[in-house]
Amino acid sequence: MRNNKYFLISFCAICGAIAIAFIVNVLFKIKTAGIFSAEWSAGDALSYVGAMAGSISTFVLSLVAYWQNEKLKEMENNNYIATNSCMVLIDEVQIKPKASIPVNYELHTEQILQEIDNNDVYPSGYGVEINLKKISESIQATPSLIYVSDCTLFVGNNQKNTLESALWLKNVREGYTRAAILESGIAFNCNLLVSKRNQEKFENDIKAENNRLTIEIQFEIITDKNVMTKCKCRAYCNYKNNNGVITWKSDKPMVFFYGHELKKNDEISVL
Repeated sequence: MRNNKYFLISFCAICGAIAIAFIVNVLFKIKTAGIFSAEWSAGDALSYVGAMAGSISTFVLSLVAYWQNEKLKEMENNNYIATNSCMVLIDEVQIKPKASIPVNYELHTEQILQEIDNNDVYPSGYGVEINLKKISESIQATPSLIYVSDCTLFVGNNQKNTLESALWLKNVREGYTRAAILESGIAFNCNLLVSKRNQEKFENDIKAENNRLTIEIQFEIITDKNVMTKCKCRAYCNYKNNNGVITWKSDKPMVFFYGHELKKNDEISVL
């Protein structure tokens, strides 16, 4: 198909050049007088037309070279983004079972997520540590910054298949936080602001051994190469008590890809 296009373009170019020569020759055979009389010879006219055609051809070739260069730059940029983006999975979640009242939110370097429709002036705060692991060991880029936009928590009884607690949370600030780089992945802390009316039930549900946690977080993660990947992670976590420390170990984690792009330094706001 491409060879056919080249053949057609070449054929049209040759026919156009021959047609110009014939048209100029025919025009000079027409007898004219007055202001329409020819002051150039046919050879001069053909030289002028040839020079104009050469200029137009040079301009067209310059445009083609520019378009090809832009296409090559776009391909290189896409290849850089694909090589240095990073996808992660939820490995483990630790929720501190004791509530606190966070103050001076602007001084916190962690992500702060507040329950939707929570109008409490002083909501209860729960510290959460989330461990993430790379989706593949072949990924070269290292995740370094993270921004969590939304988080959903479901706590249900694993034996009765009942939903005990549900929290829908959104980030109250804009900005990335630095992630701790581990041997197997990364970890970051965040604070969950829960309304007073849900505090007691939520604490009891996350302490129950028979309960199962389903967590879904939507976030942006930036690697050390300034490539941002937007994705949503979901995991079904089982209860685990290790010397009084309650953790939720993920089972069948999954990730949904929402796109990636290259970020400039002035586009990245770090808390």
